[in-house]
Amino acid sequence: MTTDIAVRGHDYNGRIEDYDEYDENSSARLFERSRIKALAGLLLICFFFNIAIFFIFD
Repeated sequence: MTTDIAVRGHDYNGRIEDYDEYDENSSARLFERSRIKALAGLLLICFFFNIAIFFIFD
């Protein structure tokens, strides 16, 4: 059985050489942030809708 291990090299300043993986504005990270914001907005809408229903039918 063999296991593939990915090793990232470091330059002499200790910085990681594989910069693409750590790009804060990569399309994958931007997509994930927008997805989280959309889910948070949906949760807020559901929360306020439930409060409104509670006060209407109380």
